This record gives sequence, structure tokens and C-alpha cells, in this order.
Amino acid sequence: STLAKGPAGPIVAATVTVDNSAPTVATAKPVLRTGVALEGPSTTQRLLLQLTWSGTDAGAGIASYDVQRSYDGGTFTTIASATTAKSLNWTMNPGHTYRFRVRARDNAGNVGSWSPSYTWYPGLTQQSSTALKWAGTWTSGSNSQNSGGSAKSSTSPGASVSYAFSGRAIAWVTTLRPDAGQVQVWVDNVLVKTVDTRADSATYRRVVYSKYWSSYGAHTIKLVVVGTADRPLATVDAFEVVK
Repeated sequence: STLAKGPAGPIVAATVTVDNSAPTVATAKPVLRTGVALEGPSTTQRLLLQLTWSGTDAGAGIASYDVQRSYDGGTFTTIASATTAKSLNWTMNPGHTYRFRVRARDNAGNVGSWSPSYTWYPGLTQQSSTALKWAGTWTSGSNSQNSGGSAKSSTSPGASVSYAFSGRAIAWVTTLRPDAGQVQVWVDNVLVKTVDTRADSATYRRVVYSKYWSSYGAHTIKLVVVGTADRPLATVDAFEVVK
């Protein structure tokens, strides 16, 4: 027979609720981190991301989470245990596959099932890719500090680049400079942000914008040069993508 869970000591309350309900966790999401730079110029440079998740519990409330990762189709291994956080900084290398799953433990000791997990394919799309569609005047330049050793720049207001892709997350990698200006970011034909790429000194391979979706799908990101007065420059180095 199976013993029901109950209190460990004497009961003094007039009413006692026994919690046998296990918590649940939704599928984790890959959020490509902004405000950081790619660690090197390699076209297979690892991507810096934040794994995020959410859980629910109808009873005593969630106490902690366990996180596991599968690499290139291998067995799941634990990368975080009994954490109270709902996110975890991690990395993914282009050319490899990843699966992540999370489970929750509530304050009554109930342990839930592992969340659904999907195979993720990280990659770096360089500005030289034929998948990118350019409009207006852009200039190509070589620099060992850029991702893949080169980038494209423009000072022409209205010049743009579009990248149609299918995936779960996208991020724009650029160069910050004293003479750099604002760039509009459009996602699926909606203006979502205007990014100012000015910095006091040149900063290469900087991730300045990212977006993720709850599921895999087709999307388009478009960057449009604003032409900021006295500093109209805009640079496209690469795009991070999680498929």
C-alpha cells in the first residue's frame, strides 16, 4: 500500500490541508543576453544566453527548481540543483544541439515532472550571408575584431538590412563607437525599439538587441539607419539565432 503524506508532528490547527499536488514547469526559453559582447571573432563563437522558465503550484508553493541539459543528443545531466532562481546564465556553441528541461519541488516536498524540452540549434549568421537583404548604401570593412573578421556600415538615413529566418530567438551584434548613431529595429513589420549605438570608445561584437518567442516560427528582423545628426554611422556585424 501507499502511505499518504502528512504532518511530521502534532496538529494544533482547526483545519489541515494535505498537499499531494505536484508543481509544473513550462518549457524553458532561450533569451540571448544583451549588454555583453561575443567573447571572440570566431564564426563558431559560443552564444551567451539566459535560460528562463516559470512554474506553478496549486498548493504549498514552489520551493526550488532542478535544471538539466542534453548536449548533442546525449543523456540529460544536472546543471543546477535546488535553485530558487527562475533563470540561469548559460552558453551554447554553434554547430551543436541542446535540450534543456526543468522540474520544480514545492514546500510540501512534492516533486513535479520534467518540463517539455525541444532541440535547439544555435548559430551565428554573419553580415556576409546571402540570407541578409540590403537596401541603400552600405560599405563592407575588414577588422580582426569583428565577428568573422568583417562588418558592414552605413551613414545613409533609411538604409536597411532584413533577415528572414525561422527560429526561437534572435539577437543583433554590432560595433559601438563615438561616431555611431541610432538604428530602428523592426520585428515582423513592427517597430520594437530604437537602439543608440554610440559609446565613448569602440566596442566590438556587442549584443544590443534580442528577442525570443515561446515556440519555433518564421520571423523577420529589419534594421533601419536613422541618420543621427553628427553621428549617423550604423554597423551590422552579425546576428545570433537559436533555431
